[in-house]
Amino acid sequence: MRKIRWINLMPVALFAVMLVALAGCAALPDFLPGGGSAPTEGAKGLETRPGALDAVQAALADDLNLTAEQLTLQEYREVEWPDACLGLPEPEEVCAQTITPGYLMIFATPDGMLEVHSNRGGDHYRYAPAQPQASDRPVVAVWERSGGIAGICQRLYLYADGGYLLQECIRNKVLAQGDLNADELEMLKQWTGRYQSFMWKVNLPAGSADMFNDSLRFTGQGTETASEQQQEEMFEALAETVTRLARGGGE
Repeated sequence: MRKIRWINLMPVALFAVMLVALAGCAALPDFLPGGGSAPTEGAKGLETRPGALDAVQAALADDLNLTAEQLTLQEYREVEWPDACLGLPEPEEVCAQTITPGYLMIFATPDGMLEVHSNRGGDHYRYAPAQPQASDRPVVAVWERSGGIAGICQRLYLYADGGYLLQECIRNKVLAQGDLNADELEMLKQWTGRYQSFMWKVNLPAGSADMFNDSLRFTGQGTETASEQQQEEMFEALAETVTRLARGGGE
């Protein structure tokens, strides 16, 4: 699940004008949108970060009910998003296909890392859990189920070495992690050796807000193309694994 937020920057701007008036002919403070300069990579220059990031951070802390100390900017960079949805569309959302200059930010929270996309002014942002870094542990499957009456969101990462990471998507909270049991590991090995890569997703009909959004991204090494039925069966098999892990049935 992703969060969308518009921020009213007028109070910030008025406060800035007051400071300028008090300071005579002093330059505008760095916290104004557009102030400072962004690094092109990594977390360099955080002390001169654009004021738009401060506005986003303050609103985000309010959204998540966190203090400033609990929400720390780790890195950011200037980007051009491919659409008006800042690269994070909601399910079934139609986004205007217009290049939108903005920022990509990574924040650390008590429940994990958060990826935030904003426009350049910082008055519009969206966020989602940051993807776990797994350069040394290739991900072979990403299972996800969200929505329903209860508004759940669970995501399961399966690694090539048989490890797993189960997250609650909304706040990027780790629910369980470890290694698959012997039967599940054998099943995963059979899949990766047999099937080609695919992306499976349920296409929900209109008026189905109380139904689940299900998806499975699979990276295989085989030559066989999995049918729609086989892809769905793989998703349901992993749903059983998620149920076991969520109930504390890890190894």
